[in-house]
Amino acid sequence: MNRVKRYMVILIVLCNINVFAQSEKVKTENLVLNILKDYPLATLADIYKTSFQDMFGAEHLVENYQSVVNYLDKELFQMEKEVKVENRKYFELCGTEGNFIRVYLFAVQDSLVSKEVLADAFVRSTKLLRKIDMKQWQKTWRERCEVIRNMDIPLKNFKEDSVYIENLIAKGEYAWVHSRIYHDVYRPHYRIIERNVFFKEILPLLEKNK
Repeated sequence: MNRVKRYMVILIVLCNINVFAQSEKVKTENLVLNILKDYPLATLADIYKTSFQDMFGAEHLVENYQSVVNYLDKELFQMEKEVKVENRKYFELCGTEGNFIRVYLFAVQDSLVSKEVLADAFVRSTKLLRKIDMKQWQKTWRERCEVIRNMDIPLKNFKEDSVYIENLIAKGEYAWVHSRIYHDVYRPHYRIIERNVFFKEILPLLEKNK
């Protein structure tokens, strides 16, 4: 089974097996352990980011399709100057539910998905963003943060990040960036695609072209 098909099987299983029978505690614990398995230097800020993306999608609306393509060009050019990643990941679930998917630009770099197709899917996905209820999100994040705290995992800058994120949400703000160490080590280059758009339009291309 090739890598893309293996990813597909894992994704389908994660999205469809009895996830509703799992408690929020268990789902949060599994999320953290899975993140740290792939990204050992991830911090609470990075866990927050994928949790937010899962609930609401990309943090910002986009101006237009052409601006998205232009920025993709710049990011792809930057990737050419970076150290090549051997185990290239093409996509991964966001958060605990996988309502949105991170599609890595390796898929474009390896000619599996065109930048035009990815840009179009991203633009349409931003129009499917969920309305943010800040009070509910604050409650949800507090509960998840408490679960993570009780896991007793030595996440770098945990206390500082938890206070900063709490204050951010309390002010009615929510957008967040990856931690500096995550950005420097893992060089995350991806676009957030809504789940149904991903399954219908992106995953078939990954299967076909790999």
